[in-house]
Amino acid sequence: MIDRRGLTGSQGEFGRAERVVPLWPGQPPPQRCPRGHELAVGGARAGWLHLYQQPSTTCRVCADLRLPGATWCLVDPTEQELAASSDEPPHSNDLVLRATPPSTRGGLGQIALWVEHDRAGVAQLRVCGPCQVGVIEHVHVEPIHRELGYGRLLVAAGLARGPGYTWSVADIDRDADLVTRAFAASVLSPLLSDQAGPHRCTDMRRARGETDAGP
Repeated sequence: MIDRRGLTGSQGEFGRAERVVPLWPGQPPPQRCPRGHELAVGGARAGWLHLYQQPSTTCRVCADLRLPGATWCLVDPTEQELAASSDEPPHSNDLVLRATPPSTRGGLGQIALWVEHDRAGVAQLRVCGPCQVGVIEHVHVEPIHRELGYGRLLVAAGLARGPGYTWSVADIDRDADLVTRAFAASVLSPLLSDQAGPHRCTDMRRARGETDAGP
């Protein structure tokens, strides 16, 4: 008989259950679990996610309480490859963030998240270095990959393209579907400014083809 009490599924002990292990943006080592437990106090167990080819962490408090998401994978959003197209798959079979720069300043760039040569999601953004502003225009995660932190990682990867910049988010339809509203309320809310609409600089408006973009 197999003793399953110490198994988390992160190594594929129960088939491909490792796919349910969520991602969390950040740089190792983690200090707290996604639920806020201090790992130095509550305890943690290190592991390895073969699906992502990334180290994993299990919060012992969450595991003992049998809370979902006790095991997660911390991914550094600043580690990105450059690609000519977001449709171009990486050579590696691992988890990869691939950034496609825009053709002009203020234009639309993309960051794609690839897992096992499958493009799981993509973020579209605009960044202007001289103005030091950025706009998250759109984030999409394929339905099969949702609720695993992929969208949160894509947003963090976008913000990493302009550290210290002033960031905002494109207008969000208040009548959007529940998934979109939940994502906006949990992940995008820190970027939602009090001003109406996103803050696009002159270069961004010009790249969008707006006629009132200025000289």
